[in-house]
Amino acid sequence: RRHLIVGCDANAHHTAWGSSNINNRGECLLNFIVESNLVIMNQGRKPTFVQRRGTGVREEVLDITLASNYIATKVLNWSVLDEASASDHKYISLQNAMIESYHKACPVMEKNSRKKACWWNQGLET
Repeated sequence: RRHLIVGCDANAHHTAWGSSNINNRGECLLNFIVESNLVIMNQGRKPTFVQRRGTGVREEVLDITLASNYIATKVLNWSVLDEASASDHKYISLQNAMIESYHKACPVMEKNSRKKACWWNQGLET
C-alpha cells in the first residue's frame, strides 16, 4: 500500500471538489477517485482558477488535491491562497504533512562536542 498526495490542474468540473457544475471529465475523474480509494482534500468553493478577459472574470475550481487515506489524516489547513501567482491558477497551501515528513526524514542531530581534538601531529611540529 502506497501513501500519496497529488495536486493537479484537472480541468474537470465536479461539485464534489467545489466546481460550480459537473462535466463529463469531472464524472470520469470522480469515478477514478472513488475506485482508487482516494480522498479529495479540497475544502470549500473558493476558486482555484481566475481568468480575467476584458471586463469579465471567469472563476472556477479546476485544481484538486487528492490523497491516500493515511496521508489525508496528516494534512491540515488545505486552502486556496489570495497571493498573486504567475498564472491564472491560485496557489494551494497544505500544512503539516510535508513539515512532519521533513522532520522525520531529516532529524536535527547534535554535534558531539566531547570529542577530543588532536591539536598536534607530526605535520604541525615541522
